[in-house]
Amino acid sequence: MTNDESIPNDQCPNDETAHPRSFDHSNIDHSNIDSSFVIRHSSLTTAVAQILAEADADIAARRPICRASGRCCRFEEYGHRLYVTAAELTHFAEKIENRKSKIENSSAKLVSLPQFFSTEKPLGCPYQIDGLCTAREARPLGCRIYFCDENAQSWQNDVYEKYHARLRDLHTQHGLPYRYIEWREALKEIMHAEPS
Repeated sequence: MTNDESIPNDQCPNDETAHPRSFDHSNIDHSNIDSSFVIRHSSLTTAVAQILAEADADIAARRPICRASGRCCRFEEYGHRLYVTAAELTHFAEKIENRKSKIENSSAKLVSLPQFFSTEKPLGCPYQIDGLCTAREARPLGCRIYFCDENAQSWQNDVYEKYHARLRDLHTQHGLPYRYIEWREALKEIMHAEPS
């Protein structure tokens, strides 16, 4: 598929099984995610998953076009940044931890977040492989909202604010301090999490 071809968002290729890999970090090793942190917040992650599912349905109803160009994950190249709430980061860590055990039982080659961050200036998202998201189920709200489709520009901010407000409320409901963190800085926090 070229960058100019369009496919409906609900048919957008979305995981490591949809596309062969030639790039070395086809899957990310999260062996150092603090699993006690994940367990303590399972009700929070369930609530985040519900909000993200509702956001997905809202977005799908708007029928944005995904061109599978990968621009959404190449932040520097396209002049945007991705931010996540602490609640989304908790959800992401749990989903990735669950996915990690499935990957360990397969023949997939793992590359660690420390390897991604070991470059002098890491660019883009470590989960983008060959223009596709390999963490699609776990991805935060900003990833779900962002489309290069010009017809999607008019509603993206309003939809983001609607669901971001609900995610923000979860922090109070679950006693989690609210934080809004740049994506790669958040991934570094996961990478450096110490068991409590």
